[in-house]
Amino acid sequence: MAITISGTNGIVGAGFTVDNSGVSVTAGVGTFSSVQGSGANLTALPAANLTGSLPAISAANCTNIPAANITGTLPAISGANLTGIAAGITHARSYRITATFATAGDSSADLTANWAYSDLEVGSGWSLPSSGIFTFPTTGMYEVSFQTLMYASNGVNAPYVGFEILKTTNNSSYSTAAVTYQSCSDDLASTRWFGATATALIDCTDTSNVKVKVIYYRHAGYGNVSYYSSNSNDATGLVIKRIGDT
Repeated sequence: MAITISGTNGIVGAGFTVDNSGVSVTAGVGTFSSVQGSGANLTALPAANLTGSLPAISAANCTNIPAANITGTLPAISGANLTGIAAGITHARSYRITATFATAGDSSADLTANWAYSDLEVGSGWSLPSSGIFTFPTTGMYEVSFQTLMYASNGVNAPYVGFEILKTTNNSSYSTAAVTYQSCSDDLASTRWFGATATALIDCTDTSNVKVKVIYYRHAGYGNVSYYSSNSNDATGLVIKRIGDT
């Protein structure tokens, strides 16, 4: 049954009034118009029951998210704060022989004369060879490459000519690390030019004992072959490059 209130006094109770203007609370919790709902402490609400404008969602504090669940535009990746990553080539040095020379008479000999620094240098601690012997500035795995441009004059016949990169691990006895040969007996009518290169990997575990040098060969009893060299380019020279840790 409905209650009709026509007077101005209506129904008055402890802390509230009901009259023809509506319902008001006069004491205690305030008026009904000030009562609002908050879900701050509510949990386990089904997503289907959430309506209205929701706050922006941020993943700033999310952890252990599977990579397959990450979508959208990702930020640029920077390695500025990464540690323990090798910096690439830390040491490299090129050398050249500055004066052309011939294999005069000897069937083999160390390349000891006219060595000079070339244009390339990375890192410190390098030195010119002493009596043709090259040292390493620090321990590591090295790539050692020697190249040369040779020629035989008109009428010279040489069945083979070449060189070896030799290494020592005890600063005394040497063994072959790389070797190459060429022949210049195909055409005796004019000067013939030919090049050769060789590369060796050297594991330098001790800079006092591990060293390298270059030795040339020619077929004994035949004509001389010249190694073209220059003080302005690396026609005949050596490159030593550290490629990693030992």
